[in-house]
Amino acid sequence: RSSGAALAVLYAKVWLAECCLAEGATDRAMAHLDEAAAHVSDTGEAYFDPEISRLRGCVLAGAGSSEAAEADFAAAIDAARRSGAGLLGLRARISLAEFLKDSGRAEGALGELEAALARAPDPEDADASRARRVREEILSQP
Repeated sequence: RSSGAALAVLYAKVWLAECCLAEGATDRAMAHLDEAAAHVSDTGEAYFDPEISRLRGCVLAGAGSSEAAEADFAAAIDAARRSGAGLLGLRARISLAEFLKDSGRAEGALGELEAALARAPDPEDADASRARRVREEILSQP
């Protein structure tokens, strides 16, 4: 950044947030997401908005803020739809489905997974495989 180049700053902030979330460092994850959102506000680079909202939903879900998490997942799905970002929409639907499953709403989760798989840009990629895996976990529960 000090050189004036901002190439990939947004992607790096979102990637760092995802890494922090995976390690359980939710405060750091949220800080990176806030920085990413500020970058979008400053530059207008909104291509990663769906991913920012999805990860924010994951952080909030883990913190027990169910309504806020669900709103962020819905915002991620909507942003992905508006921008034509099919892969980011797939990820957002999978995260929402996992949240619904963990909240005891298996039927809603299955609906999201079916919608995710129907819209999957590549039915053989890792995200589509993850959607099928979550669907099978739900279906195998008594």
